[in-house]
Amino acid sequence: RHAWPGCCRSMAPAAMDQHQAAALRLPLERVARRAASSELAAALPVGAAEGLRQEAEFALGFLEAQDAGAVRAACGVAGRCVGLASEADDLTEPILEAVRDSLAAVASILRPCGASGADEAAACAAEALAVLEEFCDGLDYLVAQLFSGLFRTLSAPEADATQSDEAVSARFNVLRMVAVWAIAVLLRAVGSHRFDGRCLWEWTDGEPFVIFVLAKGLLAEDAPSAACGEADEDTPAWPCDWRELREAMWAAILELPSPDIVFQPNAQTQSLEDADIVERHEALWLHRSLLAVATADCGLLDALLPHVERALGTPEALVGDRPTRPLAAAAFLAALVQPPLESLPSGLHELTAALVRQLEWHAGRLWHLLGRALEAPLMAEPRDKRQVHLRGFLRDCASLAYAAPPGIADARDFLRRALSEQSSEVSAEFRGEAKALAALVAFAANAGLAPAGDHLADVLASSPTEVRAEVSTRAGQWCGLVRLVELGPWMELLGPGMAAEDGEDDDFFATMRREVRAATASAAARQEVVAALAPVGAAPPVPSAAVAACPDAARGGSLRELVRNAPPELCCALDCKLLVDPVRSPYGHAYERAALQRALVANGGHCPLTGQPLALADCPREAGLRRQVLVWVRESRSGQGGRRRKRCPSSLLDLRSCVRDTT
Repeated sequence: RHAWPGCCRSMAPAAMDQHQAAALRLPLERVARRAASSELAAALPVGAAEGLRQEAEFALGFLEAQDAGAVRAACGVAGRCVGLASEADDLTEPILEAVRDSLAAVASILRPCGASGADEAAACAAEALAVLEEFCDGLDYLVAQLFSGLFRTLSAPEADATQSDEAVSARFNVLRMVAVWAIAVLLRAVGSHRFDGRCLWEWTDGEPFVIFVLAKGLLAEDAPSAACGEADEDTPAWPCDWRELREAMWAAILELPSPDIVFQPNAQTQSLEDADIVERHEALWLHRSLLAVATADCGLLDALLPHVERALGTPEALVGDRPTRPLAAAAFLAALVQPPLESLPSGLHELTAALVRQLEWHAGRLWHLLGRALEAPLMAEPRDKRQVHLRGFLRDCASLAYAAPPGIADARDFLRRALSEQSSEVSAEFRGEAKALAALVAFAANAGLAPAGDHLADVLASSPTEVRAEVSTRAGQWCGLVRLVELGPWMELLGPGMAAEDGEDDDFFATMRREVRAATASAAARQEVVAALAPVGAAPPVPSAAVAACPDAARGGSLRELVRNAPPELCCALDCKLLVDPVRSPYGHAYERAALQRALVANGGHCPLTGQPLALADCPREAGLRRQVLVWVRESRSGQGGRRRKRCPSSLLDLRSCVRDTT
């Protein structure tokens, strides 16, 4: 209900053009005929069918007279149908047919996706949206009823022995068409260019099963060939813009694993405003695990892979501001086969097992499509976006190779497409690029491929020493799942890595550390210039007390000011930096966990401050101190115009609490 744009109850009724009037007449006539039938009268309370018939005839009268009230009257018919369906104990076929026809009537008023209509059409659509808001609660309830009916029909059609196969099939087709027209109303109302994963998630109240079950009829590749044809007397055709609707729905579905979906602010997320990073990570993991379960149970791969194949053969499907559809599909699947979390019970890791088995079953087709996708970005994106998306695509492929390893031939073909100068245009993006080569090393290891005469081994062998060292560091510190035994030969080929701080990845905290180090180096360079220009015998410049106490902090931008001005109790006892993952030693000192781990290795298992024996396991994480840091950061940022952090859905927090209680 919050997605209808341009609603205005006070606007004057708008006239309809001839095309809209013709498109609206057929579904209204079907509603009137069905309301006059004995089947619908028997399925509804006494007098309800007659009232519906009179209202449909009333709307048709407005339409014949070319009266401006036809739009509101038609929407009133749809509202009555949806309301009757919400009150019915069971959605029988006559009720479903009436709802389908009434939704088709509303959709005919709204402008089709991608169409550019006249001002009169836009005015009619705006008035229809204003009326739609009056019965959107009924639409929400109808969505739940549609899901229940479709799920029962899809999961156990043989359970009802009283109905023939033809009757079950007919009921399923009507349910599917109601879902298609409901989606058409939603997307036409919102606009396909504004419809995204967050809108879809909110429409279904955060239920992935509902999304996949309702959309499966629209997403299927066996859409009727006469979808855009004329409707007959009893059955409406599919929406004329069903292809645009399908593309918009796929784009929204592939965005569902995004953290933006989990942490979008709403009234249900107030309880997790101060959740620490561990709880947020758990919430995202659980969200993606539930998506994996729904993807497997609803058989979404059977529709996703043909969609990717069609997108690869359709250049216009690869154009847009978002990553190309094949790359988005790879990111979607890779997010659902995520590494396990130590903080959650091990039994929860089985949530993704069914999806992994399906990926293994489709591995041959999947890797053939992913190999072809390497060439797709060149057709759509500028160079800067293409490089970012391609590196992310390689990381996603490395994760998928761990869950569903490609065959040796497919793995070699993938490397050839990525690195061969003769057969691949993207090789220039990867050769000499340490991040991309490290992702390909992880991919090769997860695919069980040893360095022997393949394109990756040849490129690494001919790369400069500094590039191999950086690749070695990044591959050795790979944050995803990797097969260590198969990784060994590649690490031997690469040789020793570089210093750990030079091999950081592009995550938030790595970027923060790099900016602080760059500011420190810049401040040191300025001091050298000042010293060189100072008169002979002049005293050297004295650093400020803040810089002397925290040598890595520097003056300058807001980030450096934030680090430099952190209270001492919120800083690591070793390097005076703001704590991100704080732990507390038995001797009372607060450390950054990674800094303490390095210090213990360097000091042979002794505390760097007291000299007493100390192990990392003896230093528990300080959740309370972490919350203090978050509060201080939020208050500091609020004074600089920073945005509030997004929050986790309370349902995921409740699920996480239940999991902890049961264990």
